[in-house]
Amino acid sequence: MNAIKTMLAVILTAVSCSELAAQGFRREPMPEGSYSPVTNINRSSYPRVLNDGSVMFRVNAPQAQQV
Repeated sequence: MNAIKTMLAVILTAVSCSELAAQGFRREPMPEGSYSPVTNINRSSYPRVLNDGSVMFRVNAPQAQQV
């Protein structure tokens, strides 16, 4: 009986940790009809070309004081 409780606790912990880890990999949905050009480095998602020909890009600057 004690082994079953331990096994259930391990499974519950593993599921909880997996869900928390997966949250970091979820991505926001891309704008409909947009695409990433084949010239993107490592086929990354950004920059993206939108339907109207404009471009959407991201800047990673965690230490930035102003943008």
